[in-house]
Amino acid sequence: MVEQKVFQRHEAHEISTPLLMLRLSEQNNITLNAPPNASMMLDGNGVSVLLLFDLTERLTRFVARQCFTSEVLPI
Repeated sequence: MVEQKVFQRHEAHEISTPLLMLRLSEQNNITLNAPPNASMMLDGNGVSVLLLFDLTERLTRFVARQCFTSEVLPI
């Protein structure tokens, strides 16, 4: 309850982000600078994906491309 009030005071909103990202830049138009030890795997369709290792850059791009506004997001 207290945490929710703090987030509301600072106008923070909860969003759902993807856990895995496509590894190949040809598939998602994002250049990846993955470290050599990043967790890379294949999804159920055999597409190469990687586990997010740096959320800052990815989250910024995700939010920018989704055009989130405070009117759209649930509180």
